[in-house]
Amino acid sequence: MEVSLKELFSQAKRPILYEITPPKGVDLSSVDAIVDSIRGRISAYVVPEYPSAVMRMDPVFLAKYLEDKGERAVYEVTSAHRNSIAFQGTILGAYVFGLENILLSQGVNPKLGDHPQAKEVSDLDRDGMVEAVLSLRRGKDLTGHELDGSLDLYVGMRVHYRTVTEEAMTLELKKIEEWISKGVSFFITPIVFNERHYKPFSRKVREMGGRMVPSITLLKSAGMARFINRHIEGVEVPDVFINEIMRAPDKVKTACDIAKKVWDSIGDESDGMMIVPYGWDTKVPMLLDIL
Repeated sequence: MEVSLKELFSQAKRPILYEITPPKGVDLSSVDAIVDSIRGRISAYVVPEYPSAVMRMDPVFLAKYLEDKGERAVYEVTSAHRNSIAFQGTILGAYVFGLENILLSQGVNPKLGDHPQAKEVSDLDRDGMVEAVLSLRRGKDLTGHELDGSLDLYVGMRVHYRTVTEEAMTLELKKIEEWISKGVSFFITPIVFNERHYKPFSRKVREMGGRMVPSITLLKSAGMARFINRHIEGVEVPDVFINEIMRAPDKVKTACDIAKKVWDSIGDESDGMMIVPYGWDTKVPMLLDIL
């Protein structure tokens, strides 16, 4: 990999990221199959930390595995499962492994996952995570103690492009502006189906100097669309797409066509995209063909 993810963004290459879920176990054959099927077509793999609060392999180790296979990787680190000491220690260890791309997120409360008895930590809020990472980048820990060396990290953050109120959106944009001024470079959104809320938000973030990366997925069924509309905050699947997938004789082809329509409508206000397959990893080569 001669060009880093940072360089791809700076060169306006609009990289294609791919969210690859760590296995719940130690068998990496499914990961190998995914990577082999789309080799050379993905700019970097984003490895989420315990998605849906389900216990899985730690993302740092899968990110290292992917880098060893010659792929770029971004590992997610959250505050939901680590206090401030463990949060910083994870980043130090990952950096020694050669992992420079990091995605910050608050994570998901364990009560919503497969270990509901586990305690949520959330020692750091999003501002605290930014302060911790940028302190490490300056060669100090969060309390100001000197480190043996500094870290050249490329930092991203998960953000919401739609909130319940205008006041909340104003606050979100103000925070993003502060994070950009402190060194956060790119921002990944939840899945997008509707340009109406995404494009105004993205335009403002890009004017501040941030790189915007919307998440794109394959709409498998009308049932999936209704679930998204009911349960994923801020995400709206338009009725036209629900009707289209419901009536489609070839749902995979139609799902890919819908994703292409979404990208065509928002690509001009985006600096890249992240594909979130939700279990349809085997269909992504067709999506890439259509995109």
